[in-house]
Amino acid sequence: MKITKKFKENALLVILGVVVFWALFNYELMLKILGSVTDVLKPVLLGAVIAFILNVPMSGIEKHFLKDPKNEKAKKAMTKIRRPLAIVITFLLCLGVVALVCWLVIPALIKTVTQLTADLPVLADNFRRLVDNNAALTEWLNKIDLDQQDIINKIGSWLKDGVVIMKTLDSTVSIATAIFSSVVNFVLGMFFAVYMLAQKEKLKRQSKQIASAFISESIVSRICKVCRRTIEIFAKFLAGQTTEAVILGSLCCIGMSIFGFPNAVIISVLVACTALIPIVGAFIGTAVGFLLICASSFKQAVFFVIFMLILQQIEGNLIYPKVVGGSVGLPALWTLFAVTVGGNMFGIIGMFMAVPVFSVVYCTLSEIVEYRNERKNSKEQTEKT
Repeated sequence: MKITKKFKENALLVILGVVVFWALFNYELMLKILGSVTDVLKPVLLGAVIAFILNVPMSGIEKHFLKDPKNEKAKKAMTKIRRPLAIVITFLLCLGVVALVCWLVIPALIKTVTQLTADLPVLADNFRRLVDNNAALTEWLNKIDLDQQDIINKIGSWLKDGVVIMKTLDSTVSIATAIFSSVVNFVLGMFFAVYMLAQKEKLKRQSKQIASAFISESIVSRICKVCRRTIEIFAKFLAGQTTEAVILGSLCCIGMSIFGFPNAVIISVLVACTALIPIVGAFIGTAVGFLLICASSFKQAVFFVIFMLILQQIEGNLIYPKVVGGSVGLPALWTLFAVTVGGNMFGIIGMFMAVPVFSVVYCTLSEIVEYRNERKNSKEQTEKT
């Protein structure tokens, strides 16, 4: 019996289907295996993610700011130093942005927390006075049989238990081990990222050679096409996300200045930074902004939350789907769907990565469906004739 190419493809599909079917019915075991592999390869995976993200600004720096000079000697020198110089500039820019945000936000947060801690007794008295003067609220609290002293005792017990747990040796050792492990993984990840950025063409060539040794050229060509689309979509997504964050931060600063909210610049910078997390990032910035304003005026803090809720509705329904969803070719509905699923599965990182990943899947599936429909229509027309 002669084994044809079509038979091989069908056999591969059957084997793949059996593997997927088995994995679905043994998902707990698959998750354990995946978790073990991820723990071992964590520095490499972290380095790959960092390199994938930093490749976007690094490529822009190489293309627009480190062009080849006309002089031949200078051109040769630039060819040698272009990549190292681009890597250094990229890392310095990222560190500069992080340092600027920390310099603006952290002192204000420390001041706010200190002020709120000092004002807690006053706020508690004001709240108690508000409850006592509001008959409807007092009646509602009586209906639900809310024992204030019992709540205070429970909170005190929880805090006491937390302090006791934090003082135990095992907890201290585990926390120290986790912190040390995270620092080591991050440092190793940075080294891997630098190497991947410096040798990205070589790694690309080696990966293609390895794939060509085991897979047919047509499949390798399709994989390369998907990889190119992934890089292109992620670059557009990062540019769109940054643009959206700048727009939201600017609108926040303008609105806060108009309404006379305190700390307008600091809170707007914070909102812009947290807005890099798709859809829900601005809510994090709103919560921190509420605390910053609350130290000055609780009433203004409440109005700030109302202002941000309105602004986020505009951002979530108009700005984000148009700027980010449009830049990656993903409709607004699927943008929201991707963020929701990614956040539920992988948290904040999932929210950030879900849009470009889902966009690649969406575009690839769209092409496959279109190709198969055209093939089907062509076959039907051939049969009719």
